[in-house]
Amino acid sequence: MTRRRSTSGTISKHVRSHGPIWILRYSDADGVQRRIQLKTKTGDWCRTKPEAETAQAVIIAERDAVPGRTLRAPASWQEALAAFLANWAPTVTEHHAKASEASISRIMLAARCKKVTDLTRRKILAWRDERQGEVSGATVNRDLAALRRFMRWLELRDFILEDPTERIKDLAEEQTRPRRAYRDDELERLWEAMRNLDHIRGGEPQAWVIRGLWSLGCRYGELRQIQWRDVDLEGGLVLLRPETTKGRQGRRKARTIPLTPQVAPGFREAAQAARVAQTGSLGRVVGGSDPVFLSRRGFPLHPARARLLNFLDAAMEMAGVEKIDADGRHLDLHAFRTTFITRLLRQGIGVVQLAKIVGHKDLGMIMRHYEDLGIDHLRQSAGAIDLPKWSPDGASPTVDLGLHPRARFGELGSN
Repeated sequence: MTRRRSTSGTISKHVRSHGPIWILRYSDADGVQRRIQLKTKTGDWCRTKPEAETAQAVIIAERDAVPGRTLRAPASWQEALAAFLANWAPTVTEHHAKASEASISRIMLAARCKKVTDLTRRKILAWRDERQGEVSGATVNRDLAALRRFMRWLELRDFILEDPTERIKDLAEEQTRPRRAYRDDELERLWEAMRNLDHIRGGEPQAWVIRGLWSLGCRYGELRQIQWRDVDLEGGLVLLRPETTKGRQGRRKARTIPLTPQVAPGFREAAQAARVAQTGSLGRVVGGSDPVFLSRRGFPLHPARARLLNFLDAAMEMAGVEKIDADGRHLDLHAFRTTFITRLLRQGIGVVQLAKIVGHKDLGMIMRHYEDLGIDHLRQSAGAIDLPKWSPDGASPTVDLGLHPRARFGELGSN
């Protein structure tokens, strides 16, 4: 009986006098250990790692070939992805399909693949390790889930022989990037720096976009879809329509965000200035379904937010604001949401009311990730608690036992 091995073997580089060579160690279809020097399709020795990985994939594919099974002609990953989306996208929401397409494209580009057969387990692991230092574990796992779905679809349709994601594990979800709230002095310096950057670079003001993030406390994906018809400047209210909020399809709910007295005047002033600027750049009166927040070039904000992040990084450098503090906590776009929630907590708003404003179903998430209270605020809160006062001589405090529910029945007497 023929014994097959699912492992793809290992390649190693060896330097010789005539140059580097690449050796493949693997088990053949009968389970016998083999060691061969890799060659390209033209018969030359493999000199680079990409050449060695391509030769390795060809050898392993020939070893694992199933009698009677023929692979389809190798397609470019863009063509294969388009076919996959045409088959799978109608079964999910448009947002889910676009997010999956972005995740798969991100990995294939990072791995420098031209065809779907070029993607190997080694390349995926290298991408995962590099990506792990940039984003949270949950974000990496979401991209891996989209890639797994794509690879399994390719395997079932004979585009590839083996799913390279089969033995790759997810990262631990707790590897999130900790954030902190912006301090008041940091916000003031940032606002001044962003206004200077807008004056230097020109175009639609991006400081207005950042102002919306820390004034409304909404997510970036929600902010970029706000339209002028959703904003009531006189009443100090901003509506987030159900189709723009985060959540599963059919379960999303609209949210109304009230402008706090501290930010309402500045927000109104900035909103009116932005409306005048947009009217001048577009050559017509904006309103209705027009987006409130635009990119520098006057287009709706892109979901990727890369240019806005670059703008924020430049402003933070100009303002002298550190992105990472001594405790390893980060400042980024989402930290403005952290700032908004932390400020409301300091003002004494109830957690249930706060959850409705910011769109959190899990109240524990607010307490775990967003509360960043200083010692002065904790001391002030402790002083507001109404406790019985102890006398200086150490005597027992005066307590009205008649208010105790058990005192009415004489249950607090001596034993």
